Amino acid sequence: MIRSEAWLRVPANWRVTTIGSACDEASGDVQTGPFGSQLHASDYVDQGIPSVMPKDLSGDRISTEAIARITETDAERLSRYRLAVGDIICSRRGDVERRALVTDQERGWLCGTGCLRIRLNHSDIDSKYLYYYLGHPDVRSWIVRHAQGATMPNLNTNILRKLPLAYPPAPEQRRIARILGALDDKIELNWKMNRTLEGIAQTLFRAWFLDFEDEEGEEIVESDSGRIPVGWEKRLAGECIELAYGKALPQRDRVPGEALVYGSGGRVGSHEKALVSGPGVVVGRKGTVGSVHWIDEDYWPIDTTFFVRIKDDRISLRWAYFRLANMDLAKLTSDSAVPGINRNAIYSRRWLIPPTGEPIEQFDQVIEPLMKRAHLNDQQSGTLAELRDSLLPNLISGEIRVPEAAELVEGATDETIEESG
Repeated sequence: MIRSEAWLRVPANWRVTTIGSACDEASGDVQTGPFGSQLHASDYVDQGIPSVMPKDLSGDRISTEAIARITETDAERLSRYRLAVGDIICSRRGDVERRALVTDQERGWLCGTGCLRIRLNHSDIDSKYLYYYLGHPDVRSWIVRHAQGATMPNLNTNILRKLPLAYPPAPEQRRIARILGALDDKIELNWKMNRTLEGIAQTLFRAWFLDFEDEEGEEIVESDSGRIPVGWEKRLAGECIELAYGKALPQRDRVPGEALVYGSGGRVGSHEKALVSGPGVVVGRKGTVGSVHWIDEDYWPIDTTFFVRIKDDRISLRWAYFRLANMDLAKLTSDSAVPGINRNAIYSRRWLIPPTGEPIEQFDQVIEPLMKRAHLNDQQSGTLAELRDSLLPNLISGEIRVPEAAELVEGATDETIEESG
């Protein structure tokens, strides 16, 4: 029965089992995170042990940008849910395809509410191979099909334990993981570089337009808003920009193409035509409320977002992006049943604007090379991700052999893939 799955047509020396059986053989487990009765909202603290929830599984990694934390005392009380290196943590509700491999950095963190943990212990299955196996399109499809719940898909330990698992001998598992890992390592390096570039740009923006540090040749005066350059004026944000509503584009209506599709959480796909010409700025209206995204290409902002139009010719779109990113928009969330931002809450805020467009033009000239470098990194990462996603199902079905895949990866990353087991 297990071999009826299409992706399980594998070479004869591969083994076919289930996640549950593989865990049992290695004294591992499939463990759900603590339920709400064990960990309440009031238990979260500003500093402490991170508790990984589905929202923190972003880009197949664990994001700490908005991660909840608990005290060491609570972490000890819930020690059965703590993470170890090599564990795989999965979302058990909502987007049930999300997963991440636990590294040394996340050792001792908590498998939080809404997540599942797969632990292999001392199995003959390489945990990084299993992580990539769970990214196989057919495996992801199996998970989605078997998730329960019409309104919000839900996984449980019984479902995940029944997931069929195919794997080659250990040396080949490690070689497959090394090949795919080389692509992910380069993508991760680009991501970290872009975080650094963004940090530099944000620091410059705050120094020039919020803190007014080292403003040579400009007279600084005290005001009710603090120190500001002479001649600058406060204007309502609504007088400077328009936040236009995005437009619905259901998955079933999308035709893959050149235009990027953006939701509040970032890029969610592509479409054959754009709604807005790039570059652009998208603001999360519902979902990932208050997120701010810069987009270089033509794009389609869906109905969980606003997109920005400039109304004051003294400011630029790039400047508006940094100004919005420095507003902590998530704090403007409404108290409705479905949290979101009313654009009037943003419009009513006051922005300090220079009397002419010259300071902003100078800022744009300084920032442009940084953002261009980040854009090139994003493009390269997109190409590498496409190569990874095309290699992954072929490697994990035995249809493409390791040496051939290694040559492709070496050509794309300038990294030599060692063939030793």
